[in-house]
Amino acid sequence: MADDGLRSAQALAEKIRQGKLTDGFTARDVRRNQWRSLTTEAAVQAALDWLEDEHWLRSSEIGGNGPGSGRRTFRYAINPKAVKPGADHDQVA
Repeated sequence: MADDGLRSAQALAEKIRQGKLTDGFTARDVRRNQWRSLTTEAAVQAALDWLEDEHWLRSSEIGGNGPGSGRRTFRYAINPKAVKPGADHDQVA
């Protein structure tokens, strides 16, 4: 449901603003904290997708490119402009 994605994105945006996540975090890092609205894999992924679409985050894929390379993982870089007070991205839709 789109509303759930928005709620999750707002919750994740707040954690980013509070400095609870740093560049290079993964979806697993978010899930592990069990923050309200971010407890399931689907909710976390919806929040990550939403914030990436809003240019708060940029993902980069690592691993999973061949035998013995491990599982494919996405790491997320935080847009510094998104967390500055008064920035254009200060509010998530």
